[in-house]
Amino acid sequence: MRILTTTALATLTFAVMAWAATPTTHDVPVNGFIADNAAAQSGACQKICDGVKWNGQWTTKVQGQMSVCGSAYGDFDAGPIWNQADANKKCPVITKTKFSGQWTNTPPQGTPYYGKNTAVCGCTGGTPYAH
Repeated sequence: MRILTTTALATLTFAVMAWAATPTTHDVPVNGFIADNAAAQSGACQKICDGVKWNGQWTTKVQGQMSVCGSAYGDFDAGPIWNQADANKKCPVITKTKFSGQWTNTPPQGTPYYGKNTAVCGCTGGTPYAH
């Protein structure tokens, strides 16, 4: 029984570490098109991603395990959030983003940007707050 408990604990620890190391990517719209990869990499997308901030909203998805912090461009995984004070501490860190290096002039079908004269930059969530 003790071996099973240790194995379960190790599995849970690994799952939490994997969650913390896996960034959440969100497509953020850019007005107009991006000319080429050099333009995207030289700062166009970084400026867009830097502008993604917490919108003050958060939601618990799985009680005691998974919550998300809201932004204008989607929800960022935050681990458990216990109350508004905890959200005020965690969400600004979680939604701080950086450019993932991915972009496209053709937003994916099914996104709100599909078919519009726009490009999207991939932004990844910041380092999760230490729980």
